[in-house]
Amino acid sequence: MVDMMHGLSIQSPNHPVHSRLLKASFISLLLSFTLFPIAHLAVFGLPLYWSETALVFSIVLAGLSNPDWFTGRIFAIVSKEKPFFLFASLFLAGILVSYFINPHTLSGWGEIKSFYIFPVLFLIAITVWGETKKHLWQMAIAWLLGSMAAVIAGLSAASFGWYLYDGRLAGFYQSPNYLAVLIAPGVLLALQLFRASMNGKREKAILLLSLGFSLALLWLTQSYAVCFALGLAWLAALVLGNRSPWQSFWPAFLLLLIVGAFLAGERGSEKWHSLISGDDRSSLASRVIIWQSATKIATDTFPWGIGTGRFQEVYLDYQRFYPPYLEWAVPTSHNLYLHFLLEGGLLTLFGWLGCVGWALILATRALVVSRKSGNTPHFLILGITLLAFYLAYGLVDTPYMKNDLALAVWGSLGFILAAQKIKA
Repeated sequence: MVDMMHGLSIQSPNHPVHSRLLKASFISLLLSFTLFPIAHLAVFGLPLYWSETALVFSIVLAGLSNPDWFTGRIFAIVSKEKPFFLFASLFLAGILVSYFINPHTLSGWGEIKSFYIFPVLFLIAITVWGETKKHLWQMAIAWLLGSMAAVIAGLSAASFGWYLYDGRLAGFYQSPNYLAVLIAPGVLLALQLFRASMNGKREKAILLLSLGFSLALLWLTQSYAVCFALGLAWLAALVLGNRSPWQSFWPAFLLLLIVGAFLAGERGSEKWHSLISGDDRSSLASRVIIWQSATKIATDTFPWGIGTGRFQEVYLDYQRFYPPYLEWAVPTSHNLYLHFLLEGGLLTLFGWLGCVGWALILATRALVVSRKSGNTPHFLILGITLLAFYLAYGLVDTPYMKNDLALAVWGSLGFILAAQKIKA
């Protein structure tokens, strides 16, 4: 897969030193993607994390290479996409207002930095560098490399029998669901890169192996919600990327085989039986209680929310309104939309929905233009399908409050913004 990174080239100022700094900046941005599997780990005990640190280096190096050029690029991007960045400003303003009007601690600044400010900066960096298909290809490969590192680590853990008491695999992570949502984008990346690849059988074979290993590890996590969201995103990729039903036949057939095998393999599992029997102590029943409590909290604190990082505390305070909770350690509301409403109030939720809506409007326009020109915008479709995955999974969980996940969600928006302005 390293061969796929060949020919790294950057359009840069003419001075040789500036050119080298700019290339180093782009490599640092690629490392932000590749370091996703360890993005939640602090760098030598500092309040910075691995992907964040790579992003900081990328921005600093780009600024040092030629400040006028770099700030000019950012200004041009923000000016061109004013509605999107207006919504992004509301997204950030909401979380800041909610932080100050609610009880808060110094650690809350760390969460605002990691989960709100840095993800928006990550999106801006992607749009600055994503000016060619080649650059987007390299970013997608870097993301896939990071995903495959997590897959290999997870399969290694499985080979040593490191399963949880319920037979699910979490590998080196806190939960099977976290491992699943971390590696799921690798499936979409491998699928879309396979369809976009023009470099022969060897590259396609590596991408197919990546796809197969990712699906195998997803099976071991038994994360139904992730698999369901991934299936919807896969279908979106088929609908958007193929011009005739025949082109969709084999990918759709493969998807049906995977779904059929998954259902057949899960029929006898304890988790499946608990889910379909309506067990009042199942994971779904637990989520329903969390959603009920979160909805009441959101209603009572409307329109400003509770502030960042306070859900666990407030959730326990609301125990008195409900029967005994099935889960007590619940750091988030298990719903992406409720999460933004709770953390940053109406402003943050409105800003988030505005960013998503405007990005999809831009994507729709670009898809129409591509259809007329006879081209398939692979990286635009990749951004849409990655975003579709997070939006769908966000209905039943919060794929956000981890350093890698927050960057990945905004990274999918970044791919859409960057890809929609590339000429066919």
